Amino acid sequence: MSTTKKKTTTPSMSYPEWFCLSEGRENFHVDPDRDHQFLFGKGEWKDDIDARLRRALALKEPVRLVWWGQYGIGKTHRLRFTEFWIRERNLELYPVHVVCRDIEEKSTFDRLHYDLVNNLGRERMQPLVANYIRKLDAGTPGILPLEQLTSSPDIIGAMQRFAVSASGPRSDESMQMAAWKFLTGGELDSKECSLAGVSREYIDSSVEYAGILHVFGAVIAAETSKQLVYLVDQVEALSKIRQRSVEGRWVETLRAVLDVRNVGVVMAIGAEHRFDELPSIMVAPEIVRRFTINNYLEIGAFKRDQTAEFLEGLLREWIDGPKRDAIAASEGWPSSVSDYSPETYPLTKRAWDTLCRFCSDELDHKTAKPSEIIETMNRVTYEAYSTGWRLIDENFLKTQGITA
Repeated sequence: MSTTKKKTTTPSMSYPEWFCLSEGRENFHVDPDRDHQFLFGKGEWKDDIDARLRRALALKEPVRLVWWGQYGIGKTHRLRFTEFWIRERNLELYPVHVVCRDIEEKSTFDRLHYDLVNNLGRERMQPLVANYIRKLDAGTPGILPLEQLTSSPDIIGAMQRFAVSASGPRSDESMQMAAWKFLTGGELDSKECSLAGVSREYIDSSVEYAGILHVFGAVIAAETSKQLVYLVDQVEALSKIRQRSVEGRWVETLRAVLDVRNVGVVMAIGAEHRFDELPSIMVAPEIVRRFTINNYLEIGAFKRDQTAEFLEGLLREWIDGPKRDAIAASEGWPSSVSDYSPETYPLTKRAWDTLCRFCSDELDHKTAKPSEIIETMNRVTYEAYSTGWRLIDENFLKTQGITA
């Protein structure tokens, strides 16, 4: 029998009320920033992330990981979930999120380096560096001299000037700002060079880029007992770099950064089908060797069971259970609809099975991913709402072109 009566007008209540969405939910959208605590899908995905992080910590190794897959498959969400997981589980890691942005054909590593350093936060890092320098001056055991972390006198000078408190004379703040500008890869004028304690206007070598991250990694380890780990998104932007000489410099610098043993790197890269579609920089032999091929993990198109587990998690969190059950009781669904299930609401069981197959790689790998699953849910539920369907069955899905 029909699960609902079709109406000709939109219900008087709102869309979230109509489908019993949880407080604050406007639709079935998942936002990586807001919803970072959720990783819908196979339970093993969380276990794998946790195991890789804990293994690196136990072995005193830097985290090395690359997630790649088609656009909309959930790479950004995994990065954000990883950041959440580190903090939630109080792992001895210091996560810093970075987006690979504004990369053009001739962009050099300084474009990424700026965000790697700036996203550490100047105001957060200054007291940490200052305390580290004080421990050095006091001869505190276990604190490595700056000379052991970098061979660059300019980096050492900039770190020492950056450690100067900005609460003192105006010149102290100027020194700190100039030093930070140098450390982020900015170009200084002659006055700023003097303030920053450096001999050159800017850094320009792979050794120096890596050296700055090495020092900050040591500072963070000494002051927080955590390993600095960068979570770098949208690395597919490196595909824009096509000049061989520029590409070669990127490989050289990234190799130097990956040789820094107190800085972890996790990257997310968009690529539609094959490993060789990744940016040339990321598949260069010296880069693959430093990540190791086993740490390049493809997030593939969802199989039917993965789509089902994704939707199960989504509906469990996004639907208000008590409201759903009250509506089901008032409509009489448990007794009148043979395939009603609270776990699959707002879909019947058979409609659920149909949708899970439709949004799996059994039909089209391009639609078997979170972004398309959510888009389909929003589209179908809106059409149901606008025509008065509250429980979506197979017949309604057919009207939307979705069949088993």
